[in-house]
Amino acid sequence: MLVLPFFLFSCNEQKQEAPSRYAISWFYPNNDYQHWVRTQDSSAQFIELYSQSYEDLDSILSTCNGLILTGGSDIAPDRFGALDSLAVCGKPNLRRDSVELKALEYVKRSGMPTLGVCRVMQMINVSFGGDLILDIPSTVGSHQHMQKGGDAHHVVYVTPSVRTPFGLDSAETNSNHHQAIATLGSGLQPVAWTSDSIIEAIHHTEATAFPFLWGVQWHPERMDSDAPMSNDILSSFIKAAQK
Repeated sequence: MLVLPFFLFSCNEQKQEAPSRYAISWFYPNNDYQHWVRTQDSSAQFIELYSQSYEDLDSILSTCNGLILTGGSDIAPDRFGALDSLAVCGKPNLRRDSVELKALEYVKRSGMPTLGVCRVMQMINVSFGGDLILDIPSTVGSHQHMQKGGDAHHVVYVTPSVRTPFGLDSAETNSNHHQAIATLGSGLQPVAWTSDSIIEAIHHTEATAFPFLWGVQWHPERMDSDAPMSNDILSSFIKAAQK
Protein backbone atom coordinates (compact mmCIF):
# COMPACT_ATOMS: atom_id res chain seq x y z
CA MET A 1 0.00 0.00 0.00
CA LEU A 2 1.43 3.34 -1.07
CA VAL A 3 1.47 5.94 1.69
CA LEU A 4 2.17 9.47 0.60
CA PRO A 5 3.88 11.88 2.95
CA PHE A 6 1.49 14.09 4.90
CA PHE A 7 2.91 17.28 3.49
CA LEU A 8 1.59 16.40 0.04
CA PHE A 9 -1.94 16.79 1.40
CA SER A 10 -1.35 20.02 3.22
CA CYS A 11 -2.07 22.02 0.07
CA ASN A 12 -5.67 20.79 0.24
CA GLU A 13 -6.21 22.13 3.72
CA GLN A 14 -8.54 25.10 3.89
CA LYS A 15 -6.69 28.38 4.27
CA GLN A 16 -7.35 30.22 7.49
CA GLU A 17 -8.83 33.67 6.97
CA ALA A 18 -6.62 36.56 8.01
CA PRO A 19 -7.66 38.23 11.27
CA SER A 20 -9.57 41.49 11.02
CA ARG A 21 -7.50 44.62 11.52
CA TYR A 22 -9.04 47.67 13.16
CA ALA A 23 -7.70 51.21 13.34
CA ILE A 24 -8.41 52.96 16.65
CA SER A 25 -7.89 56.68 16.99
CA TRP A 26 -6.54 56.57 20.56
CA PHE A 27 -5.45 53.69 22.81
CA TYR A 28 -6.37 53.81 26.50
CA PRO A 29 -4.19 52.11 29.14
CA ASN A 30 -6.93 49.66 30.17
CA ASN A 31 -7.55 48.60 26.53
CA ASP A 32 -11.34 48.81 26.95
CA TYR A 33 -12.01 49.09 23.23
CA GLN A 34 -9.74 46.20 22.30
CA HIS A 35 -11.23 43.92 24.97
CA TRP A 36 -14.73 44.91 23.87
CA VAL A 37 -14.10 44.08 20.19
CA ARG A 38 -12.48 40.77 21.12
CA THR A 39 -15.66 39.64 22.89
CA GLN A 40 -16.98 39.06 19.36
CA ASP A 41 -13.82 38.91 17.22
CA SER A 42 -11.20 37.08 19.27
CA SER A 43 -8.42 37.32 16.67
CA ALA A 44 -8.83 41.07 16.05
CA GLN A 45 -5.68 43.13 15.54
CA PHE A 46 -5.41 46.85 16.28
CA ILE A 47 -3.35 49.86 15.33
CA GLU A 48 -3.49 53.27 17.00
CA LEU A 49 -3.69 56.21 14.60
CA TYR A 50 -2.65 58.91 17.09
CA SER A 51 0.87 57.50 17.41
CA GLN A 52 1.42 57.28 13.64
CA SER A 53 2.84 59.87 11.27
CA TYR A 54 0.08 62.18 10.02
CA GLU A 55 1.31 61.68 6.45
CA ASP A 56 0.95 57.87 6.77
CA LEU A 57 -2.64 57.78 8.00
CA ASP A 58 -4.25 57.08 4.63
CA SER A 59 -1.90 54.22 3.82
CA ILE A 60 -2.40 52.72 7.29
CA LEU A 61 -6.18 52.96 7.01
CA SER A 62 -6.04 51.23 3.63
CA THR A 63 -4.75 48.10 5.42
CA CYS A 64 -7.64 48.04 7.92
CA ASN A 65 -11.10 46.51 7.83
CA GLY A 66 -12.76 49.05 10.08
CA LEU A 67 -12.24 52.20 12.12
CA ILE A 68 -13.15 52.90 15.75
CA LEU A 69 -12.93 56.52 16.87
CA THR A 70 -12.79 56.62 20.64
CA GLY A 71 -14.08 58.90 23.38
CA GLY A 72 -12.02 61.65 24.93
CA SER A 73 -11.57 65.38 25.44
CA ASP A 74 -13.57 68.28 23.99
CA ILE A 75 -13.13 69.16 20.33
CA ALA A 76 -11.54 72.55 19.68
CA PRO A 77 -14.46 75.00 19.25
CA ASP A 78 -12.96 76.64 16.14
CA ARG A 79 -13.34 73.29 14.33
CA PHE A 80 -17.06 74.01 14.13
CA GLY A 81 -17.01 77.80 13.96
CA ALA A 82 -17.60 78.52 17.65
CA LEU A 83 -15.81 81.16 19.64
CA ASP A 84 -13.06 79.80 21.87
CA SER A 85 -14.59 79.41 25.32
CA LEU A 86 -12.33 77.72 27.83
CA ALA A 87 -14.81 78.80 30.47
CA VAL A 88 -17.04 75.87 29.45
CA CYS A 89 -14.76 73.78 27.18
CA GLY A 90 -11.88 71.61 28.29
CA LYS A 91 -8.44 72.10 26.78
CA PRO A 92 -8.52 70.46 23.34
CA ASN A 93 -5.97 68.04 21.93
CA LEU A 94 -5.33 69.69 18.56
CA ARG A 95 -3.33 66.79 17.13
CA ARG A 96 -6.06 64.35 18.02
CA ASP A 97 -8.66 66.57 16.36
CA SER A 98 -6.52 66.64 13.20
CA VAL A 99 -5.93 62.89 13.18
CA GLU A 100 -9.61 62.05 13.55
CA LEU A 101 -10.74 64.58 10.97
CA LYS A 102 -8.21 63.21 8.48
CA ALA A 103 -9.38 59.67 9.20
CA LEU A 104 -12.97 60.76 8.53
CA GLU A 105 -11.90 62.29 5.22
CA TYR A 106 -10.55 58.86 4.31
CA VAL A 107 -13.89 57.33 5.34
CA LYS A 108 -15.72 59.75 3.06
CA ARG A 109 -13.64 58.55 0.11
CA SER A 110 -13.56 54.86 0.92
CA GLY A 111 -16.76 54.05 2.79
CA MET A 112 -14.75 52.20 5.46
CA PRO A 113 -17.02 50.85 8.24
CA THR A 114 -16.70 53.34 11.09
CA LEU A 115 -17.98 53.57 14.64
CA GLY A 116 -17.60 56.79 16.64
CA VAL A 117 -17.99 56.78 20.42
CA CYS A 118 -18.95 59.79 22.57
CA ARG A 119 -16.65 62.68 21.54
CA VAL A 120 -16.33 61.19 18.07
CA MET A 121 -20.04 61.00 17.46
CA GLN A 122 -19.66 64.76 17.82
CA MET A 123 -16.56 64.74 15.58
CA ILE A 124 -18.46 62.88 12.85
CA ASN A 125 -21.06 65.62 13.02
CA VAL A 126 -18.40 68.34 12.79
CA SER A 127 -16.71 66.57 9.86
CA PHE A 128 -19.98 66.70 7.90
CA GLY A 129 -20.51 70.41 8.63
CA GLY A 130 -22.53 70.31 11.84
CA ASP A 131 -21.89 72.09 15.12
CA LEU A 132 -22.12 71.39 18.83
CA ILE A 133 -23.69 72.53 22.08
CA LEU A 134 -20.63 73.75 23.99
CA ASP A 135 -21.97 72.87 27.43
CA ILE A 136 -25.22 71.02 28.13
CA PRO A 137 -25.74 72.15 31.75
CA SER A 138 -25.33 75.88 31.03
CA THR A 139 -27.07 75.82 27.64
CA VAL A 140 -29.86 73.26 28.06
CA GLY A 141 -30.10 73.20 31.83
CA SER A 142 -29.80 69.41 32.00
CA HIS A 143 -27.44 67.57 34.36
CA GLN A 144 -28.15 63.94 33.54
CA HIS A 145 -25.20 63.33 31.18
CA MET A 146 -22.21 63.66 33.48
CA GLN A 147 -21.34 63.21 37.13
CA LYS A 148 -18.21 63.32 39.26
CA GLY A 149 -16.45 60.07 40.04
CA GLY A 150 -17.70 57.91 37.16
CA ASP A 151 -20.34 57.43 34.51
CA ALA A 152 -23.84 58.79 34.85
CA HIS A 153 -26.71 56.61 33.61
CA HIS A 154 -29.90 57.48 31.77
CA VAL A 155 -32.42 55.98 29.38
CA VAL A 156 -32.00 56.37 25.63
CA TYR A 157 -35.06 56.31 23.37
CA VAL A 158 -34.64 54.93 19.83
CA THR A 159 -36.88 56.02 16.99
CA PRO A 160 -39.00 53.12 15.70
CA SER A 161 -39.15 54.52 12.17
CA VAL A 162 -35.49 53.84 11.29
CA ARG A 163 -33.74 50.49 11.08
CA THR A 164 -31.01 50.52 13.71
CA PRO A 165 -28.49 48.03 15.15
CA PHE A 166 -30.22 48.24 18.54
CA GLY A 167 -32.51 45.45 19.67
CA LEU A 168 -34.66 47.70 21.88
CA ASP A 169 -36.54 50.95 21.41
CA SER A 170 -35.35 52.15 24.83
CA ALA A 171 -32.63 51.10 27.25
CA GLU A 172 -30.39 52.44 29.98
CA THR A 173 -26.92 53.51 28.90
CA ASN A 174 -23.90 55.02 30.60
CA SER A 175 -23.01 58.66 29.97
CA ASN A 176 -19.98 60.90 30.47
CA HIS A 177 -20.17 64.06 28.35
CA HIS A 178 -21.10 67.72 28.68
CA GLN A 179 -21.23 68.58 24.96
CA ALA A 180 -23.64 67.34 22.31
CA ILE A 181 -24.78 67.73 18.73
CA ALA A 182 -26.61 70.98 17.97
CA THR A 183 -27.04 71.37 14.18
CA LEU A 184 -26.74 68.09 12.29
CA GLY A 185 -24.11 67.65 9.59
CA SER A 186 -25.01 66.91 5.98
CA GLY A 187 -26.47 63.43 5.43
CA LEU A 188 -26.59 62.55 9.12
CA GLN A 189 -29.75 61.35 10.81
CA PRO A 190 -30.43 61.12 14.56
CA VAL A 191 -31.96 57.85 15.72
CA ALA A 192 -31.85 58.07 19.53
CA TRP A 193 -32.40 60.76 22.17
CA THR A 194 -32.59 61.26 25.92
CA SER A 195 -35.60 62.76 27.68
CA ASP A 196 -34.02 66.24 27.47
CA SER A 197 -33.83 65.94 23.64
CA ILE A 198 -30.05 65.44 23.47
CA ILE A 199 -29.12 63.34 20.41
CA GLU A 200 -27.62 60.01 21.51
CA ALA A 201 -27.03 58.15 18.22
CA ILE A 202 -26.59 59.09 14.56
CA HIS A 203 -25.89 57.39 11.26
CA HIS A 204 -25.28 58.48 7.68
CA THR A 205 -28.30 58.01 5.46
CA GLU A 206 -26.39 57.22 2.24
CA ALA A 207 -26.06 53.46 2.68
CA THR A 208 -24.18 52.90 -0.58
CA ALA A 209 -21.45 55.43 0.17
CA PHE A 210 -21.40 54.63 3.89
CA PRO A 211 -22.48 51.03 4.58
CA PHE A 212 -21.74 51.52 8.27
CA LEU A 213 -21.12 55.00 9.66
CA TRP A 214 -22.61 55.22 13.14
CA GLY A 215 -21.95 57.31 16.21
CA VAL A 216 -23.22 56.73 19.74
CA GLN A 217 -22.98 59.19 22.60
CA TRP A 218 -22.68 56.54 25.31
CA HIS A 219 -19.69 54.24 26.00
CA PRO A 220 -20.59 50.71 24.83
CA GLU A 221 -17.05 49.50 25.52
CA ARG A 222 -17.63 50.12 29.25
CA MET A 223 -21.03 48.40 29.41
CA ASP A 224 -21.79 44.73 30.03
CA SER A 225 -20.95 42.93 26.80
CA ASP A 226 -24.45 41.40 26.59
CA ALA A 227 -26.23 44.75 27.04
CA PRO A 228 -28.20 45.48 23.84
CA MET A 229 -26.77 48.98 23.47
CA SER A 230 -23.28 47.48 23.57
CA ASN A 231 -23.61 44.04 22.00
CA ASP A 232 -25.83 45.00 19.07
CA ILE A 233 -23.83 47.98 17.81
CA LEU A 234 -20.58 45.97 18.04
CA SER A 235 -22.06 43.00 16.22
CA SER A 236 -23.27 45.23 13.37
CA PHE A 237 -19.92 47.01 13.13
CA ILE A 238 -17.91 43.78 13.01
CA LYS A 239 -20.26 42.29 10.40
CA ALA A 240 -19.77 45.36 8.20
CA ALA A 241 -15.98 45.31 8.70
CA GLN A 242 -15.68 41.64 7.76
CA LYS A 243 -17.60 41.90 4.49
